[in-house]
Amino acid sequence: MPSRTDDLKAAKLRLFQPSVADKNGSHPELAAAIPASDGSELRANFAEYKELLRKHLVIDDWQGVEIIVAAAVSHYVPATEMLWMRVIGASRAGKTEMIRPFEDHVDTEMLGVMTPASIKGGFRNGPSLVERIHGQLVLTEDLAAILTLKNDTRTQLFGLLRSLKDGKIDSDFNSSAGHVSVKARFDWIACTTHGFEHHRSLEAQLGQRFVDLVYRWKPSSGIEMAVQAQKNNASLTDIRADLSERAHAVLDGASVAAKGPAPKLDTYSIARLAFAAAKARTPVERDGYSKRIEHISHQEAPTSLAQDFNRIAQGLSLLGITDYKPYLRRMAWDCMPSIRAKVMRLLMQDAFSQSDLARRTGLSDDTIRYELESMRVLRLVNAKNELNSDSIGEMLDG
Repeated sequence: MPSRTDDLKAAKLRLFQPSVADKNGSHPELAAAIPASDGSELRANFAEYKELLRKHLVIDDWQGVEIIVAAAVSHYVPATEMLWMRVIGASRAGKTEMIRPFEDHVDTEMLGVMTPASIKGGFRNGPSLVERIHGQLVLTEDLAAILTLKNDTRTQLFGLLRSLKDGKIDSDFNSSAGHVSVKARFDWIACTTHGFEHHRSLEAQLGQRFVDLVYRWKPSSGIEMAVQAQKNNASLTDIRADLSERAHAVLDGASVAAKGPAPKLDTYSIARLAFAAAKARTPVERDGYSKRIEHISHQEAPTSLAQDFNRIAQGLSLLGITDYKPYLRRMAWDCMPSIRAKVMRLLMQDAFSQSDLARRTGLSDDTIRYELESMRVLRLVNAKNELNSDSIGEMLDG
């Protein structure tokens, strides 16, 4: 008997026929194929999915798991702007296993190594990467491959990604193809390691298009994780299949539940948090040798982050999690460079001296000195190491 996912796949495949979509680009056939729901089926499937995760994996960061699933189900929330979330975590700590179950769903698409050619090169010769991922929830298991590209290639790629995030990409070819313009919209969850911390200046090139989640694990759980990994090895294919079946059911349920009334969110509180996070994550570029400040990026407007936080809050609501503020506050902290976040948390307690901050963080005096200098030029702290009157710290602490 065909499964619900099979039925949705069949319906979606029929939508590629031009006669199906209406003039606004919507697809009434697919909408009619999905009955209304109060969300109870979604919440039940989500609970079963978490039980499967708990059975097969050692997880320290359940809040992180819930944020990842919330980002995935928010794909079905009515929104014009895209949600691009980066999941940052230690190698082999389980972050990839949190997105892998959503692969091979009718509404998801995998995206691996990316180059400027892969984005725009296919325009002339059939479906391109952009056309393949348009309208999908895109999943990337390792974004760090971008860091291995040559500087000029990486700069070109980031320029294309900026255009993609704005919903449109234009290319010119020295051929009969001439000028080609393609519109695209896709949500994106991309995993990467903490290696991105060493390339924060790249954020200025990309224009802060991502919202970050740092997926955590405790070293004290390391042995237990390694033991469980050995137990899973013989049946890992079956385990992943079970997780995938339940994760797909979560997405199917979300596609229905998202049609219901939107939750009432505290948009002013979300806006304040987005303003704080946008200011606190502003990159400060230094010379690699002298460590002198070379460039201070302009603070980004909080509009995009506010939209991202709102989407996550709506996704959490679909999952039955109504107290969304602790989740968003955690993400605001995760958006910051890690050293800045450590220093800021301590300064929220007291105006510690540079040497006290070094001792409490376990970092060198020079590292703390550079970070305090960066925070002062961003007007996050004053000369006495006190948080400034804009109350950034209070906003992040609720």
